[in-house]
Amino acid sequence: MSLACGTRKAAQSVAPGTARSPRQLLAAPAAASTSSAAAPAAPQFDAAPPDAGQSLAGDAAAALPGEHWRDDLRSDESCRDYRTDYALSVYTDPHGPNRKYGYDGYGYREVEVSREIDGILRKHCVRVYHPRDGKNAQKRRVHVAEHIGPAWYRLIERTLSRIPWRHLQQVQAVVIDDRPLLHGVAPFNRQEPSKDARDGHTIWLHERLFEGMNHWASGNYGKYWAYQVQLDGVKVEGQAADHELFSPVLLHEIGHLVNYNVLNGSASDPTCPPCAQMCGDRKDCGKLDAAAREAPCATAYCTGFGHESGTENWAEMYRWYYQGSATRDLLARSFPACSAVFEGNGSSPGINDGLAAPWDRGLGQSEGYHRTLWSSCQEKPCKDR
Repeated sequence: MSLACGTRKAAQSVAPGTARSPRQLLAAPAAASTSSAAAPAAPQFDAAPPDAGQSLAGDAAAALPGEHWRDDLRSDESCRDYRTDYALSVYTDPHGPNRKYGYDGYGYREVEVSREIDGILRKHCVRVYHPRDGKNAQKRRVHVAEHIGPAWYRLIERTLSRIPWRHLQQVQAVVIDDRPLLHGVAPFNRQEPSKDARDGHTIWLHERLFEGMNHWASGNYGKYWAYQVQLDGVKVEGQAADHELFSPVLLHEIGHLVNYNVLNGSASDPTCPPCAQMCGDRKDCGKLDAAAREAPCATAYCTGFGHESGTENWAEMYRWYYQGSATRDLLARSFPACSAVFEGNGSSPGINDGLAAPWDRGLGQSEGYHRTLWSSCQEKPCKDR
């Protein structure tokens, strides 16, 4: 779920020679720099990539299959990873305690995601914040501090490990404080760092993501299956510290950040790619019947509540691509234009950057697929998706 995603188009600055977005060549521009709204104390990217002499030569590396290092990628030198340093640090917001979506006074630990790319071990640190007592910043009762443990951090780490490095480095912080109404929210940058903590690089999650099981949820055009983890009848709470679960719901939220920063080239631009657009993006909702409005939807949760933009539709497609082989194939069959955004179109690369599928890297995949119960056919699974 993205927050208040609309069709406002932010100004973009793309360096000459930089690959353009899928609106032009299906390839994304260089990753946007860290927003000024991000916590200043958060781990910073290296000033420059590691010495190229330490890895494969550029031309030789590019000729090989798989993900490769590039100039717009960054790696952290070290992380205070929760597995080796479980001490809870306290965050003090330099803008004070009253920012919208702020988390002043929250505790945090770091999750390290590491991967060898072109012969060098790369690291990315993500801070995970939560209230230190029973109330969040809005003075609402939460239970995160009582229940959070290694299994929760492990779920975040396992999910982040599934995506390309260029996508991964867009995720700088996760806040678990029940701020979203559903499972999560990944807002675009509001460009008011002194007043608003929403920066286009932070995801807010509800504790139910870790404490509940997969279930049916109401969407815009029927009911869809909420994949909190890849297995039905299983929850994260109570799992061993080395479990192998990941969260398709979290993949959906990451898809929003990738939309802003990788596809659009701006953490402030919430517009969705053309292949995922809904009638609200085209301004023709009033001319269509229910079935026609549903037609572009991957699932019943395909528009934001209160508006018809396809930002949620894109995030569902993103989840499909990294969730499992069945849904990746379904994306290719049902929405080939969006599949091409990931895979490329033969003349330009896709945003997957050649990364092998998670299930081919030992990271597992979702078991089975629950088709949407569509409103246009009396909440029955009448379509193949």
